[in-house]
Amino acid sequence: MDRKVVRAAEVERTTGEMALHRFLVLLVAEVVQRKARTRVGSTPLHKILFNVRRTLQRLAAPDLSIVFMKYHFGPYSPTVTADEKFLREAGLLTASGVTPRGERVIEAFRAPLAAIMPKVMKTIVSEAEHRASWTAERAKKEVYALKVRLNDQVLPMKDVPMGTLFFERTAALEVPAHLLLDLAVALSHPTRHEAGLRFGDSATAAALLGAP
Repeated sequence: MDRKVVRAAEVERTTGEMALHRFLVLLVAEVVQRKARTRVGSTPLHKILFNVRRTLQRLAAPDLSIVFMKYHFGPYSPTVTADEKFLREAGLLTASGVTPRGERVIEAFRAPLAAIMPKVMKTIVSEAEHRASWTAERAKKEVYALKVRLNDQVLPMKDVPMGTLFFERTAALEVPAHLLLDLAVALSHPTRHEAGLRFGDSATAAALLGAP
């Protein structure tokens, strides 16, 4: 992959944003696994989350702030790729799907996050269930059939220039800092979280995640 194209779409995320994005990637994988009894492929994962952002913007709901850009197979997110890698290295996601540790993290945080951002959680589950049986080819075909608005123009996805960034940033999700810190710890050190230990300062969570 052309690193210049990727760098054009990379953004600096806060520790809280990273934790939330990683949880949402894990949630999509869990929903697909439960619905279709198969693991979610990388291409469908990107396209599902792209559709989530489109739906949330249509609903004028708070923004996920996940960056998407036009690449060879349609919308692509460098941060989703990075989050997949993190989840695998953390032992929460494997080639077979979500691990028992990953399922425990989802179970612990699903209800608290649904109470804070109901539209987001409902949309993610709905989109993931609706497209759980997507293959990579079907995902690419459906997304390439979309039309997107860019600079007051409506273009077919296939005509969008390579490297174009999708979406304007809208209202950010307001999730309590303590919940995001607990989530960051659970994703990085699930045994500590399950023992009931809490970390109450961003410096600790940032150090655990290797974030700035």
